[in-house]
Amino acid sequence: MYTGKKLGVGHNWQGFEIRRNKLVLPTGRELEPQQILTAVALLEIECDTDKRTLTKLMRLVRALSMMKIAQR
Repeated sequence: MYTGKKLGVGHNWQGFEIRRNKLVLPTGRELEPQQILTAVALLEIECDTDKRTLTKLMRLVRALSMMKIAQR
């Protein structure tokens, strides 16, 4: 993997990078590959209420992420 490299060229990838074999989120949190796979598996086990909750949660996470990026 490339260390310290930014991911993608689109606006959706702003703030993401790979550092020391981990995905670094715009919030600064570092994720290992197993954590990403676990999150994807949990997202695949969903019901209608989970979808609504996830939609609201993702809106909040994106807003917080944009606030953190704007403060840099």
